Amino acid sequence: MTNETPQTTNNGPLEILVVEDKERHILSAEKLLVMHKVHIARTFNDACQELDNPNRVYDAILSDMFFPYGKNCASDEGNQPDAIGYAISLYAARKNVPIISIVTDSNHHSNPVSATFDCFADYTIGSSELVARPCLSRPIIKLNNSLFAMFDIRDCRPLDIREGNVVYEGWGYEKGVKNWIDILDSMLNPGKQIKPRPQ
Repeated sequence: MTNETPQTTNNGPLEILVVEDKERHILSAEKLLVMHKVHIARTFNDACQELDNPNRVYDAILSDMFFPYGKNCASDEGNQPDAIGYAISLYAARKNVPIISIVTDSNHHSNPVSATFDCFADYTIGSSELVARPCLSRPIIKLNNSLFAMFDIRDCRPLDIREGNVVYEGWGYEKGVKNWIDILDSMLNPGKQIKPRPQ
C-alpha cells in the first residue's frame, strides 16, 4: 500500500481513458470528467489500441471490471462482457499509465470476480473514517510505475445523471451510476476528505 501521489504528465487537463460498455456509466464519465480530456473505449481491444497510440499519453485509466473483448476474438464470446478489467489494468501498468482504477457495479454477493474486491479493502480503519470517506477502505497499490486501486460503486457518493427525459440514479449494484470524479479525486489526493455518504 502506498500514500504516494501519482506523477502525471500533464499540468492541465488530464488525458483519461475510460473503459466502459454501459451507457449510463459512459454518460456519467462524460459529464463528471468534463474538465479533462476523456476518451471512451467500450472493449478490451479498443482500450489496447488507445494505449498503443503513439500520439497519446494517458494520465489515467478508469475501467469497469466486465466488458467485451471486442473484435479479433476467435469466437462470438468476444462480444459478451467478461471479467477482463484486471487484464486491461495490467496492460496499462505495462504502459506506465500513472493512475489505474477498476470500478465495479457488480454485486460481490452474487459474482465471484466482484467478490475478489474484498481482498483489496482495508476495513481496519475506524468506522467513522469509512463513513466520512469510504474510498479510504481501498488501498492504493504501486504496480510497476503506476498507482492502482479497485473500487466498488458504493465507495463513492451517490449521484443522479440526467439525459433528456431519462434519469440514471442510485447508489447500488447494477443500477447505480459510477461517480468517476470521486474515484479520480481519491487517486490524485490520497489523503483528501470528501463529503460523507448517506448512512
